[in-house]
Amino acid sequence: MLQLMLLHFLDLSSLTSNVTMDEIIYDKLSSLSEISKAQLEKILKTVPGCKHLIIEPSLIKPLERICGVSWLKSYGIEKIFKLYATITKDTQSTSLYMIYTNTSTFESVLQQIQSKVNSNQAEDSKYHIICVPKVLYFFEDIVEQNGLFNNVKLYSFQWFPIHLDQGILSLEMPSMFENIFIQDDYSLLPVFSKSLWHLFLSLGRPNFCLSLGKNANNIVKQLEESTSFGDSDIGGLIVIDRDMDYPGALLTPATYSAMLNEVFGVNSGVCKNETVNDSLLDEQCNKIIVKQAVNFVLDSKKDSVYKLIKDKHFFEVTEILRHLTKDLKVQGETSDMALHEMKRYVQTKLQSVAQKKQFVACHLNAAETLVHLLHSRLQKLFEVECDILQNQSKSRSLTTLEEYLQTERDATSAFALFLLLCTTQKCSHSEVKSFLTKFFIEFGYNHAHLYQKLVKTNIIDSSSGNKLKLQLMSKSTFFSNANKLKQLNAEPDKVSLKNPTCCSYVYGGLYIPLIAQIASLVLSGTPIEDLKQKLLHFGELAVSGKYFNAKKSLMVYIIGGITYSEIAALNLLESMMGVKIIKVSDRIISKNDIANAFIQ
Repeated sequence: MLQLMLLHFLDLSSLTSNVTMDEIIYDKLSSLSEISKAQLEKILKTVPGCKHLIIEPSLIKPLERICGVSWLKSYGIEKIFKLYATITKDTQSTSLYMIYTNTSTFESVLQQIQSKVNSNQAEDSKYHIICVPKVLYFFEDIVEQNGLFNNVKLYSFQWFPIHLDQGILSLEMPSMFENIFIQDDYSLLPVFSKSLWHLFLSLGRPNFCLSLGKNANNIVKQLEESTSFGDSDIGGLIVIDRDMDYPGALLTPATYSAMLNEVFGVNSGVCKNETVNDSLLDEQCNKIIVKQAVNFVLDSKKDSVYKLIKDKHFFEVTEILRHLTKDLKVQGETSDMALHEMKRYVQTKLQSVAQKKQFVACHLNAAETLVHLLHSRLQKLFEVECDILQNQSKSRSLTTLEEYLQTERDATSAFALFLLLCTTQKCSHSEVKSFLTKFFIEFGYNHAHLYQKLVKTNIIDSSSGNKLKLQLMSKSTFFSNANKLKQLNAEPDKVSLKNPTCCSYVYGGLYIPLIAQIASLVLSGTPIEDLKQKLLHFGELAVSGKYFNAKKSLMVYIIGGITYSEIAALNLLESMMGVKIIKVSDRIISKNDIANAFIQ
């Protein structure tokens, strides 16, 4: 049935002879939401009558990328409520909950249902819970323990990867990094293999596959016994774990899209911030810069201005926006036009110019906030990160880090910097204890759990008591491995930020993300044995299949989140090598997400 749906939604594009292969691939990726919509339709049709949808707030944006409110209403959804909001009583409507797969959230929903069942005289009242992406095996036991076995029906709904922008796919699953790499909770790991299976159904299965990391290898193994998928539009697949490259997620970004995610936070490709009128003061009476009101979608097809600036170094973005503003001002001047010229201008260009003005104004607001919030500390962060990655003056880095704790009072940013130091250099037990003590004093001893989390993730080696190590590899090998792959740049000042030719520009010239370097090696046809020698010391490695025609697309899949910096690096590699690279992950993250996974 699913294959027939795919033929209906995806194969029609291949009949068009006047489009390129890249356009066909992107059309197929964009059509994946139609398959997700069909899956949801099947669930909604099993629940008869009028329905009230009670949805977890964090699910709203991803669901909007799949279907709209009018579509939901056409399948019986009468009203939509946020979870925990006051719900209007309506005995004629069925309650349909939609939540992420999370045990505490699930139990909270059951408590709500329990109170309704107890107050309802009807014994046959039914409640339906849709779990995204799946119903865990013990959820039914929890339902039975609460005495709701006859009242509650459960559904699994794993949507196809959501196409957020050209060549960018996301499962939009929160907390996957925390679950897998911090909590050692692998209950949702099969979601990754199923999502790959979904992609193989539409694009075909690539012959070449490289997996790096324990989880990446397990996911690929789960697909070994799957059915054949026919010819593939994708030449190769690279799957790696997030913990194989912590610096790729912890370094301060330099590109526009990555900065947007760090400052505003991007949810399902939407950057949104409500208006705040007055400046505030923090606990130490320091002025807090207010974020401008912004609301736009990070989609190159919908926003021509974003397409132009998304991967640019931030210092270039302000110049580009300034030139666009001047051009629009000239285009908008109609005083010297004759009547027929004005008429033609209104008919042909006015609408597009007005739309472009709106885009420019929105990005100017965002850029202004980025300048106010980041410009004063970017140079300081760049200098300390440069010292860390060049393995120089660790004592100066620690001193700067401790000063940062007191001056910035930003727990997330400070801890992200500390993680970067931990995952690259050796630190003594006393150095770790000194930083954590100051962190606890500054932000509270309720963060004392951080030590155990650092031990659990092998960032702190408690067995020796005085050493730190990168997960799955010795700290002493970090720089040797990075140097083997030529990820570190000793002279970042020589990297062109305006017209970059090196992927390290996404971090100001300091570092090339691991995924970009692996993709470069694969696309350039590095012999398999040489490839294995370069990557063997990072973690569990598996390489299968044969190299592919470089004209075919490459798919990269990061388990635990991909950053906009890594996406920008891959986009640069894509343009330089003349190949399409499809970027897939469970979520687009920033260094804040990594740090908060430990802190919260």
